[in-house]
Amino acid sequence: MYAVEAMAGRSNLNAASDLEVAARLAAAAARGAAANVMINLPMVGDESYSGVAMAEVMQLLEGIDRAGALVAQRVAAGTLREPETE
Repeated sequence: MYAVEAMAGRSNLNAASDLEVAARLAAAAARGAAANVMINLPMVGDESYSGVAMAEVMQLLEGIDRAGALVAQRVAAGTLREPETE
């Protein structure tokens, strides 16, 4: 997902919608994986661990949502931006 975010606005503008699709597919995959984790966490039997793991999953999903929104915003802008500097 983060590679897609880095590319948004820095690739061929004619393929920008492909980047948005990639971001949406990555987010869907992440949500599916998170659902599997969340459904199985109660069976671990360690409430402390489950709580920490659930918080981490939620934090990761929030980051993915932010990245996806940023990709959508950059694609909608339809403009190029400067390359990242190292």
